[in-house]
Amino acid sequence: MVVVLPVGLVVLSSPADETGRHAAPGRADRELVVEKDRDFEPYVRIYVEQGSGLTARRWKAGAVSGDDLVGVEWDGPDRIKVTTAPGREREVQLIELAPDGAPRTVAK
Repeated sequence: MVVVLPVGLVVLSSPADETGRHAAPGRADRELVVEKDRDFEPYVRIYVEQGSGLTARRWKAGAVSGDDLVGVEWDGPDRIKVTTAPGREREVQLIELAPDGAPRTVAK
């Protein structure tokens, strides 16, 4: 007796679209990743990735409204600068990173 089981095709998709990836100055092993959330637009998540292969690590460094976001950039190999403008005035938040890449402060 042969039993045939239906096999369904599963499509895996990410709930976010990557909008930017930038290597840290002087640190080829560390990258800043910015993702726009497709489900909760204009929500933007900020991550730090360090390492590669099986030893790669990823930390969430913050999340901000995409409507308010002016820019996310490196401010040195161990610090990220997040600039927002929720009103007319710009706000800058610095996110310091530990040696392993984990954020010591997180943008909210």
